[in-house]
Amino acid sequence: MKKFNNVTLFASLGCPKWAKNFYLDTLFEWQSPTAGLQFLLNYSARQSDEISVFLDQDCILSTRIDELFSKFSKDVLLIGARDYWIVPKDYGPWQKEKIRNCHNLIHSSFMILQPHRINQLFGDSSFYDRRTESLEAYPEKAQREPYHGISFRALGRILYLEPRIHPKIPLLTSYEFDHTVYAWHAWYSSRTSGVNSSSVDGYPLSWLRDVRKIEYDFMMQVHRNTMLGSRFMTNESFS
Repeated sequence: MKKFNNVTLFASLGCPKWAKNFYLDTLFEWQSPTAGLQFLLNYSARQSDEISVFLDQDCILSTRIDELFSKFSKDVLLIGARDYWIVPKDYGPWQKEKIRNCHNLIHSSFMILQPHRINQLFGDSSFYDRRTESLEAYPEKAQREPYHGISFRALGRILYLEPRIHPKIPLLTSYEFDHTVYAWHAWYSSRTSGVNSSSVDGYPLSWLRDVRKIEYDFMMQVHRNTMLGSRFMTNESFS
């Protein structure tokens, strides 16, 4: 990477310690994940992409989402996972009744947008909004995220995918609409690699890694079923 002079890297809290050990903090510009989302959306708009789908690295699709594209209208600008869920039972370190209480906002792990239309309406900084900095607009300060700005801008014109916590596997969440599961999100799975501390956000690292193994097996099965379904549809279309 050192031979390039126009690289921008994105990290949640700036340049991480491991990167500083390789002097990457001085070689490259570092930006927030929200800046990365904004860059991708603006790039898609310049390419005249009709639809952009943002999906976390630990979130997988389990159902074709073409049908969701047809939901866009003058009344729907943004489609995504509602940033709101309650833990249904005590999962040990992940205790019952823990909640993300952002019921009218979208979580960035799964969003569907129309790049050109969003840029026309909100400009090229659509992920940012002063209301993400206002305690009066968003009292839950600990849960406020910079990327929520686009949710504030699109309020009243959002189609929500509802989150559902798996009844047996902690941290595993489905995103549903009209009784159809479109994606599964394995929270924290990608954050348990390369960690030197014994915990992440107060959760024991050993427990998170055990959960990751269970989530991985489950999501691999979802992937296999999805691939089989795709092959079946393809074969049917040629028969």
